[in-house]
Amino acid sequence: MLGNWIDPAYLFNRNLGPFTSKIAWVALLGMFLAMFVAWYLKKKAVKNGDIFSKKASRRFFVVVWTMAWIGVVLWFFRQINVAYLSAPILFLVWAIIGLVWLFFVAKYWFKVVPERRGQLSSETLKKQYLPR
Repeated sequence: MLGNWIDPAYLFNRNLGPFTSKIAWVALLGMFLAMFVAWYLKKKAVKNGDIFSKKASRRFFVVVWTMAWIGVVLWFFRQINVAYLSAPILFLVWAIIGLVWLFFVAKYWFKVVPERRGQLSSETLKKQYLPR
């Protein structure tokens, strides 16, 4: 299976035909579930009122929502046998872009947000002791 993903003849095949395995349907369902989980997390963060959680959850929502709809469009192109737009190289590029984008969102969520919260708490502590 992995051998196909490094074989240029497979990656650049202009028309492979529709997906026949159940894995493609499970992936499609997984994309829609991920969209609604991201939407729920965004709504929950907005209710909490923390500005850093709002920004991080919004970024996560944008990544998941955008990549899921692009994945659905690519899946649809493959199912209706659109020449060149159903090539496996597009799925590989889509997956790599999604993972890189998700890495940057995770970096923001787990590295930048705690640093900013620390800076904000130290600034409010300093302002507490300064004369007005």
